[in-house]
Amino acid sequence: LPISRHSRGQDQSRQRLAHRGRAALVAPVDPRLSRRYPLAIWQPSPNFSAGRPDGAPEFLVVHVTDGQPDARRSADRFCDPKTDAAPHFLVGRRSREVYQHVELADRAWHAKGWNGRSIGIEHVARTPSELDRQWIGLSQEKRRALLPEGVPLDLESDRDPGFPPTEEQLRTSAELTAWLCDLLGWEVSRERLRGHCECPGTTHRDCGRDVSDGGIWPWERYLELVCVELNALRAGR
Repeated sequence: LPISRHSRGQDQSRQRLAHRGRAALVAPVDPRLSRRYPLAIWQPSPNFSAGRPDGAPEFLVVHVTDGQPDARRSADRFCDPKTDAAPHFLVGRRSREVYQHVELADRAWHAKGWNGRSIGIEHVARTPSELDRQWIGLSQEKRRALLPEGVPLDLESDRDPGFPPTEEQLRTSAELTAWLCDLLGWEVSRERLRGHCECPGTTHRDCGRDVSDGGIWPWERYLELVCVELNALRAGR
């Protein structure tokens, strides 16, 4: 019989709790890290390591999925053990479309070398030319399926046009990041907020790269949005 998503979620939750139980023998959990983002859909992934032996996270890492445009499909993929990777959070292209896949108290597998010290946030977006090798052999129908609704397809080109993050997506991500900064007592800076491309030894050279450097992530705009959200959050207490 097919296994339902609900059943898979229960199995994954039990697996996560077992991991957490073993981690509890190593180090106590920071109470701040027991909280889940209240605006996120909780869809647990098995792709994590239990606990944070090095203590609370020190920064977050911005990623872009560089794949297809549907957030739900991306979320399902990150919950597949075969993917062998997952962020803590996934932000879709629509307003307040957020999934949480891993507890903050655990190490999501999102940036090798940084997992123990960071929080990972994926964004459904794609760098232009990311799929160039496949693009030339794809039918027009399949190419359209790899682009969000409203993004035009150039019928004369064999290059992947990609799609940048939307304004709604940036605002949603900024709201999430401000919540994390407030929770952990961070101020907004590029030391606290980093791109995956900045991780030493990574092969993901375009992931989180600034628009001024040929990427699709508008860091100046994003930092401004996070500051506005964080100031509003702290002023509202």
